[in-house]
Amino acid sequence: MNPASKNRIDKEMAIREFTQLWDPIGQDDITLLRQHIELIRLKDKQVIFEETETPTRVMCLMSGKIKVFKEGPLGKRQIIRIMKPMDFFGFRAPFAGEDHRTGTMTLESCVIATIPVEVMKDIMRRNFSVSKFFIQELSYHLGQVEERAISLIQKHLRGRLADTLLFIKDNYGMDEDNVLEVSLSREDMASLANMTTSNAIRTLSTFASEGLIATNGRRIKLLDPEKLRHISHQG
Repeated sequence: MNPASKNRIDKEMAIREFTQLWDPIGQDDITLLRQHIELIRLKDKQVIFEETETPTRVMCLMSGKIKVFKEGPLGKRQIIRIMKPMDFFGFRAPFAGEDHRTGTMTLESCVIATIPVEVMKDIMRRNFSVSKFFIQELSYHLGQVEERAISLIQKHLRGRLADTLLFIKDNYGMDEDNVLEVSLSREDMASLANMTTSNAIRTLSTFASEGLIATNGRRIKLLDPEKLRHISHQG
């Protein structure tokens, strides 16, 4: 989404998007959303919330991209996933009655819609469609985490990086030139693939020399996704 489009995002647009996702939802609860929803606009590399913070609002990314990370014992941040527009986040912790176990940071300028946790819970109590939506969201993300865990633990470097490139492709897409829609730094790419930055750089160079990808700065073009999928399956 270009900057002009981001500037056109307002509360009414967010409410329209939510009511389409949650249809049917009562008119009184749409009014409640209108009274309590807030929009925040953040620049690149701004922290949204940190681990151990007590959640107060459920959030939805309206534009931009965000990384979800977990900090290890040595202070290294492991990227868990990257979110795209219309992804909800920050809801697992309050629904579980605990503090956040992950942190979030913007990867580019973002617009985020936020709803107070208690307001969200009230709406869910009265609208099965909204509760069903969040159950499906939790189930989907749990499945993704399980798949990624196997990849990051059991696969070798080539398999992990191939899996990560395909993960980005399958979740965030490519443009008309087969360039991944998410442009990550080599450090973030390495974190997402659970490897060192130097290993990520070397493996990307190897993939490029084999004609599997082409790189231009942070932009990565997938030349042979099926071969990458074969490498991923081999581990």
